[in-house]
Amino acid sequence: MSNKIQKLIVLISVLSIAIPIAALAADPISFTILAADPISFTILHTNDFHGQLGASGSNPGTARVAQKIADVRAAIGAGNVLLFDAGDIMRGGLLSNLQKGLPTIRYYRTIGYNAATFGNHEFDWGQVVLANRIAQAEAPPTADESPVQMIAANITKKHGGGNCTWEPFHPKVTPYEVFTVGTGPDTVRVGVIGVTTTETPILTIASATAGLCFKDPADSILHYYDAMKAQTDVIVVLSHLGYFDGGYGYGIPVYGDQTLAQKLNTAGKPVNLIIGGHSHIDLESATVIGATRVVQAYCKGRNLGRADITVNLDGTVLVSWQSISISPSDPRTRPSTH
Repeated sequence: MSNKIQKLIVLISVLSIAIPIAALAADPISFTILAADPISFTILHTNDFHGQLGASGSNPGTARVAQKIADVRAAIGAGNVLLFDAGDIMRGGLLSNLQKGLPTIRYYRTIGYNAATFGNHEFDWGQVVLANRIAQAEAPPTADESPVQMIAANITKKHGGGNCTWEPFHPKVTPYEVFTVGTGPDTVRVGVIGVTTTETPILTIASATAGLCFKDPADSILHYYDAMKAQTDVIVVLSHLGYFDGGYGYGIPVYGDQTLAQKLNTAGKPVNLIIGGHSHIDLESATVIGATRVVQAYCKGRNLGRADITVNLDGTVLVSWQSISISPSDPRTRPSTH
């Protein structure tokens, strides 16, 4: 073999290697995905807080809940933590009741909740008061407080002769929200959608829900699913349906979170996590239904749910969940931890 031919073979070999590398370098998105490690983050969550701001009986109060949240943020980094609530936020505690939820929403802003959905009790003081609390929750940040995004996919306006629309019942309420969690290039997008029990119009005064529709929860999630899926790596439902089917027995065929998970899986549109409320269930472990984990963290600040989530390079999502008990005798801090 001549020296020229040998050099030509070497040149061709070098080019065959260099061209794919150059093409890969020109596509930084593909390069980053191939080079990245799995990304992990944590979702903390509560439900059915019911305005229990101070410690009383088995209720630990806001300072002790704040300490638990602060501990997790300190351990894994605040940028790797999202904080959500599954409804029935305000009605119950004396201080919250006297001011119709104002101090409770201030606490949620102070502690740094990212998003919350509506429980049936959010409507107990009527639509004017609720509109004020929504405006308060989503007001611009201050030195001590940050906005809480209120979400509801299945609560909409009626138009014309009582026809239900897909228009959110309040202009500041969105059906779902997308959050980016993580730091630097190691970030994931988390889509969060909210649903509320269809029994709400029966569980509160008629004027509180006049002109509003409470649509089927699964149908509402499916309505937005494809658009949300296209924007996200992980999908979470904040649900105020209850863990079991049946509701409070008023004759409406309502279903709970386990059935919701089954409906979505059957439709081929599963979500990764359903964070529940309404039924005050003290779960010891997540319920696995298809590709979905169904969880709930008791009530009144007595438990803090923790979901540790890993997104693998192939897009698969792993969820590990625990319920952290909070005692009235636990250490406490002032709730300025976000």
